[in-house]
Amino acid sequence: MAILTTSPRLTLRSLEREDIPHSVDMWCDAETMRYMGGPRERTKLLAYIDDLLTHEDATDIHTPNQFWTAIQTHTNEYIGDFGLIQKEVDGAVETELVYLVAKHHWGNGYATEGARALADYAFAVAGLSRLVSLVDPEHIASQRVAEKVGMTFERETVRSNGRTMRIYSILNESV
Repeated sequence: MAILTTSPRLTLRSLEREDIPHSVDMWCDAETMRYMGGPRERTKLLAYIDDLLTHEDATDIHTPNQFWTAIQTHTNEYIGDFGLIQKEVDGAVETELVYLVAKHHWGNGYATEGARALADYAFAVAGLSRLVSLVDPEHIASQRVAEKVGMTFERETVRSNGRTMRIYSILNESV
């Protein structure tokens, strides 16, 4: 197991086989994925994860464009998935800070805590200069998380799938 970073209650680490059922259930849940393009198809997601875990760099925490599992540090309970994902946004390559928490953990501050820890890692260790989060305009809770992490609303954009998203961004002040 490769640990990326920690916060007071969370450990962000590489995906382990025992995480797969929890992660797949979350990504396939309609309510959880309501603002993220809808639930994923279980068979395709399982095949994707299996392929991911068979590559040598699957547990390399410095591999860009990947998600990390968040667990409660003291109980090892699965909380959700967090990521730094490169995306094209309005013609520019951006690094998106992604935070997704299993719905039975909503309202406990885990999204903010994990996103803040990952943003700190992105700036202090990975040396990134800017992060964005693409947030559905109706997803008020996710907008609040972005703001608590220090992001500010920049503008709206229309994605290639026709969905309007709000862009929140933060700059690394130390570069």
